[in-house]
Amino acid sequence: MRKYTRATVPAHWDVAEVARVNGKVLTPGRVIRIRGDRGAYAFLRHVRNTSTGAEWLDVRDTATGALRAFHADRVRLVTRKTAPAVPVAGRTLGTVAA
Repeated sequence: MRKYTRATVPAHWDVAEVARVNGKVLTPGRVIRIRGDRGAYAFLRHVRNTSTGAEWLDVRDTATGALRAFHADRVRLVTRKTAPAVPVAGRTLGTVAA
């Protein structure tokens, strides 16, 4: 059985675990709401493609654990709470290794 390894990101991506949206600081696990979508999402990371200039937020759906990506301008609400970690297939998504 193959051991789970973290996916590597391309060299032309700048990845940050902290972002500022609507004047509020997002840290991993912070719950946000997206304009035009139902449900809540937990922030994971902010990604910027240096070759194209595109920026997006990687998030996790708090109900299903599905991974999604949205532009920062679609964030409607930043809540005060953090989402609990969701176990998926033997691993935990949304937690930060210390």
